[in-house]
Amino acid sequence: MGDAGAAARSVHLSEQSFERIRPEDEPEWARFIDVAYLNGEYAHAFRDLERPREAAAFAKLSANDATRQNRARRASLAEATMARAALYDHDLAAATAAGMKAVKLAATVKSSRSTGAVKDLRTRLEPHRNSPYVQDFFLRPDVLMPVLA
Repeated sequence: MGDAGAAARSVHLSEQSFERIRPEDEPEWARFIDVAYLNGEYAHAFRDLERPREAAAFAKLSANDATRQNRARRASLAEATMARAALYDHDLAAATAAGMKAVKLAATVKSSRSTGAVKDLRTRLEPHRNSPYVQDFFLRPDVLMPVLA
């Protein structure tokens, strides 16, 4: 809803609550909610608030945990968020590097969210298509994910 202060407070409260969770007491349906998941959701909140530093920091934590756990979908979403944060800061090299990681990971899973994140990134990079970084990026998704072409 555009309230960065409320988002930051909610993230802080969520982190505190998560620290008190005892995994053995969690219901089966809630076990997918872990550090990688929460950091990814925090990253999306700050991405949507156009606060790239916070978005990138939480996305990096999410990507690291997801990669360690071999969770390609979660890692692809985190890499796409890092790419958008870099793009917001006009760092095309970092944006396309993270974007290529997102594409490679998204190509290994069947996920409309991962595919959507790559499509969104492509749209956002389109105005920079003359950059060599961006040109290289546009070649990769067409090879790895023909559905995006």
